[in-house]
Amino acid sequence: MVLPFPFSSHNPGKLYDWPFSISLTMIHMTFCSSLAYLLINVFKVVEPISMSREFYFKSVVSIGALYSLSLWFSNSAYIYLSVSFIQMLKALMLGGLLHWHTL
Repeated sequence: MVLPFPFSSHNPGKLYDWPFSISLTMIHMTFCSSLAYLLINVFKVVEPISMSREFYFKSVVSIGALYSLSLWFSNSAYIYLSVSFIQMLKALMLGGLLHWHTL
């Protein structure tokens, strides 16, 4: 997570003007996956873990699918909300979080 940081902080102005956001995300995911493969299988920095196919689909794939649906639906909700309402929600989120943790 630290190594892609220079890429994103080197050209912050260019990243916002990038016309293909999915390709930028794919480049980032490819870099992180390649780095993880190298650290685990080539350089042996971390021991590989064994995981059954059933456990992988039950835990990793299901969490990834639900997280992607959460992102999709939350981002699509921004189409229908005004900017002032979104700013109000951001300001109220800290109070809501504090209330949730004190329950």
